[in-house]
Amino acid sequence: TGDSADAREETPDALAQQMETLATLRNMLEELDQTDQQLVRLKYFENLKYREISERTELSVGNVGYRLHHILKELAVRLRR
Repeated sequence: TGDSADAREETPDALAQQMETLATLRNMLEELDQTDQQLVRLKYFENLKYREISERTELSVGNVGYRLHHILKELAVRLRR
């Protein structure tokens, strides 16, 4: 009866850790240059495809993919610290 993810209860410590991680991620995103912030926003907040991002930013589709890959890789490394 129901998904186990729905059934599990979040502990106060787990919720606090999630909030801290989100705050850290938000700060890290604010440290990106304007173009990289725009790429992340268009891809992950507006759910656009690389082609659509390319049209809006005038970057090539390949450059959009390359930059997003490296942005995410760097954010992941920094979050693990």
